[in-house]
Amino acid sequence: MAKNIIDRIIKSASDAGYEVRTPYGVSRKVTPSYSIGKGGVGTLAIVSKNGEVAIMDSCGKPERLKLLNELEAQLVKDSIPFKRASEREAEQIPVEKTLEQLMTINLKVPLELPEFKKLLRYVATNLPGDINYKVSYFENLIHRNPQSKYHLAVRENGTVSVGGTIRHLHVPTAFDQFGTLPDEEDSSRIKAVRFNMVPGWELQDYRKEVVALWGDVAGYARIYFVDAKKGAKNLKRRR
Repeated sequence: MAKNIIDRIIKSASDAGYEVRTPYGVSRKVTPSYSIGKGGVGTLAIVSKNGEVAIMDSCGKPERLKLLNELEAQLVKDSIPFKRASEREAEQIPVEKTLEQLMTINLKVPLELPEFKKLLRYVATNLPGDINYKVSYFENLIHRNPQSKYHLAVRENGTVSVGGTIRHLHVPTAFDQFGTLPDEEDSSRIKAVRFNMVPGWELQDYRKEVVALWGDVAGYARIYFVDAKKGAKNLKRRR
């Protein structure tokens, strides 16, 4: 099964103009694999182990991320099952991506609204793209001690949601609507972004530019948390 998928990936990549080189061992734990490149930019690897196939994302450089997203869009277009993974994750991650998984971006940690806005700005700047969104949230004024004669009401943040559109600046047909999912433990924090799911549609019904947009936004969301390590205190969940 895995060899059949690898053969399909190699054909798809080759037909799209990628350079596919002979197998080489990425490590003693993850073999065999194939290097894939295009225009002298970056190198990607296809991994086969225990009947599973993954495309390895071993570097967060913008040019390699762009190459990875383009390849991912090509494989999605050709309906080839795969998983995007780091070398460490490749042995454990399942092969196929469902439509819901492709259009859902799970954040590394749930974010409060101010930090989520920074994430959106980061994506808009680096994609680059235009993002328009609307924020709605609840605030609760609660009397923690109803028996107190002072009747002091304390404000607590309630459920927050963000919805809007993302449009790629240089690809007019690459745009989609998105919404957010609240964290189960603290609904004032956002745990995921989900693009618009059209009832009854299959993956092939979506434009390839839109599918590629999902991957681009997901990639920059991952890089955001890497770049935000200097401000890690603001990203950690409150204990």
